[in-house]
Amino acid sequence: MIRLTTPSRVFFAITAAAYFLQMVPVVSEILFFLAVMAWPILLLNLGFLAMIFESAFGESPRILLIFPVLWFGGNAAAATMSQIRLSDLRSEVERMNEGKTVSFDPASQTVVFDGEEAMSGVASRLVGSYDAPVAFARQTGGSKLLAFTMGGRDICQKAWDRRSGLWKKDISPSGYQENNKLVHGLCVIRYPAAPPPSRITVKSRAYQKSEGFLLPFELKEFTLTDASGKSVSVYAGTAQTLSWYPLPILGCSYIEKPHLKCYEYVFRLSADPVGGRASRESDLPVDVIARALGLEKAPASTRAAKINADRTDLP
Repeated sequence: MIRLTTPSRVFFAITAAAYFLQMVPVVSEILFFLAVMAWPILLLNLGFLAMIFESAFGESPRILLIFPVLWFGGNAAAATMSQIRLSDLRSEVERMNEGKTVSFDPASQTVVFDGEEAMSGVASRLVGSYDAPVAFARQTGGSKLLAFTMGGRDICQKAWDRRSGLWKKDISPSGYQENNKLVHGLCVIRYPAAPPPSRITVKSRAYQKSEGFLLPFELKEFTLTDASGKSVSVYAGTAQTLSWYPLPILGCSYIEKPHLKCYEYVFRLSADPVGGRASRESDLPVDVIARALGLEKAPASTRAAKINADRTDLP
């Protein structure tokens, strides 16, 4: 005998009710803060899983198995295609970056990050992760140039003491981290500086963006220019693959009052790096730029003695 009410139907009914209730103005605001849009991730997956067990035990016609097969099998097929496209995109960007280098001597030259990248911490990451004594960043839309350098225990303490004196001379120290852990005895010191005479200037711009369902991605172009005007461009970005299990987001809200806006999309768990060896999105720009400069990875914690010896006083 086929039951009129089964667990799968309950899960689907709750999903539908929650979706339509979000269209009611006052109720919508309450449900929005309860993250009801994300409930389908649990409810729909449980509903289709329940359909499999119900069909296996004769509580629902076996023909209904086609729906969970399409749900889970279709998602698995799409996720596979998403991974294939990610691999193709990475190969394409690697080919675009291959052999792109500029002549750079960190002992006699410096790097100046100009514009957008100057505001995202790339200069501090360069001096922290690579053996570059100093890097510069020009604030977007301004003429102020800031220098970034690593400091040892004594210099860091002096910088912190000076900072407590109302940021005297604009010298600003900050804690230095590796693998999301604070490294004691080291800090990044930021201070205003004059433009260096021999430098590589780095600018960035949006290069390519795709909102495709299988693999939405965004690439940036980083152009490195030396004093003679010679330049090379390297590329890096992120892509978002589909998860191996369905992650549907369904819902509506009046956040953009007075209009109702509904959302139906697939949630992406994380951003996958493209074009570099970094595992985190924030480290991608400095990774591809350092490769173009011919710099090898050298975390500051492995250079602590050299850092202490090189800098004995504040700028």
